[in-house]
Amino acid sequence: MDDHITQRLSIIIKNNLHQGGTIAVRNTLVTRGEPYNRCRKPTLMAPEDVNKLVICHGEEGTASFCGSAVYGLGVEGSLDLYHGDSRIASLHWNGPWARTGNQFEVTNVNSAKYLVNISGIPSHGVLGDVSVIVTEAAC
Repeated sequence: MDDHITQRLSIIIKNNLHQGGTIAVRNTLVTRGEPYNRCRKPTLMAPEDVNKLVICHGEEGTASFCGSAVYGLGVEGSLDLYHGDSRIASLHWNGPWARTGNQFEVTNVNSAKYLVNISGIPSHGVLGDVSVIVTEAAC
């Protein structure tokens, strides 16, 4: 195993709500790993800062998490997506340090109002980028 490779996850949330409005991230809980700002020079951030992510109609936003090579930690946690006061869904992830048995799931979907589609994830290796596309449910 390549011990220098750190487990990481970037959740790319796409707001395809036809009625407009924003999608907000709330209730971020990180049980393993750290949220970070994914840019040219990545920097760690507090889970509360992830809760400040707001995605406008037609745009996307990214919430990123990394493990620790020093401490042998993977990534694990959850967050909720909201449209106004209405919860769209909850996202849960687990990317073990051993990079086998990766999990990413959508739960508590408000299926009367929303559809949430995710890209596939690898069962082993780095979790990497996961796309989450939110649209309204058909009437």
